Amino acid sequence: MKQQIVTFEELFDHVKDNGVYLCEDLHTSYQVFYGGGHKRNGTFIEYSKNFIDYINAYHSEQRGLKVNGFTRSV
Repeated sequence: MKQQIVTFEELFDHVKDNGVYLCEDLHTSYQVFYGGGHKRNGTFIEYSKNFIDYINAYHSEQRGLKVNGFTRSV
């Protein structure tokens, strides 16, 4: 799962406008055998849940949720 996060961080900035980034084997984030588990930190699923907040930062009135580079890129 760590490789999914590292790969995303390296490649996402290279996705062309209107392009799509896909990540396979996300089910492993839920499997203890692979180091995953429900709501387990360090999995790609938990990592990617933060992006939902970032996408909606323009619409938030919460000071802790600020517009960032990801917000501007999607």
